[in-house]
Amino acid sequence: MAALRTARFWMIGLFVIPPLVLIFFFTYYLSFQSLRLAFFEFSSGQEIGFNGLQNFRDALNAERFGPAVIVTLKIVAVVTVFQIAGGFFLAYFLVRSNKWVQNIGRVAIFIPVVLPGTVVAILWKFIYTPEGGLLNTLLEAIGLGSWAMPWLGTTETSLYASIAVNIWKYVGLTMMLFYLAMQNVSKDQLEAARVDGATARQELWYVYLPAVKPVLEINLVLTVLGSLRAFDIYNMLTNGGPVGSTTTLTKLIVDNITARNYGEGAAMSVMLFAVIALVTVLIRKSFGGEQK
Repeated sequence: MAALRTARFWMIGLFVIPPLVLIFFFTYYLSFQSLRLAFFEFSSGQEIGFNGLQNFRDALNAERFGPAVIVTLKIVAVVTVFQIAGGFFLAYFLVRSNKWVQNIGRVAIFIPVVLPGTVVAILWKFIYTPEGGLLNTLLEAIGLGSWAMPWLGTTETSLYASIAVNIWKYVGLTMMLFYLAMQNVSKDQLEAARVDGATARQELWYVYLPAVKPVLEINLVLTVLGSLRAFDIYNMLTNGGPVGSTTTLTKLIVDNITARNYGEGAAMSVMLFAVIALVTVLIRKSFGGEQK
């Protein structure tokens, strides 16, 4: 019996300890190191000494910091509105459709979510290609050739073209969470609303919308936080260009670290973490207050 307990103990340890070590290293240790580096001065990548809040001052006064903040806020605003609204109405369309449409639709809309960001970016680079790209070719085919342009090559369209790709990739996740919540609406509740003469709009507002309120908080947190940390798709599509029009805060942090400007990069990452924590608390408190 003792031997069996010992074997069970070591088996549990084998499966539990490695994940705990990885979580500790990548979550806590690296976060602490980032916080520590934000208060130290570096020269050519070498740590010189403690310099207080100077890295934060340098980060706030950096020429690219202000534009990167504006770009990030634009991404947060546009993605949040269109991804939440798009996911909600896609879920509403599916839940009111027959089983065949629901099964096909869920798979088709959710596929981009599981695709790697690099694959999605490469795919859409081909779609956005100015000469021979799918989008411009389609516009010319339907008589809208005057609308064809280098979508990723101008400051007017590059950011919003990249945002469209971001929404296309993640709207399936938002939709799936709304869809699962809508499926919990009882048939008796729907039938009662229809017997009372509720229109489709009233059914949407008074039956389905209250059902998804708990999920709306989760979707808002995921969408806003994902937008604040936006990097992979935007970097792969435009590398922050043209003229910095798609440079996000995360891209700026990576650029500083790549240039071995560790102190300023760490200071920016700490500020971004603080904003993410604050936004998360505000969203949760707003929904908590509403539930009370």
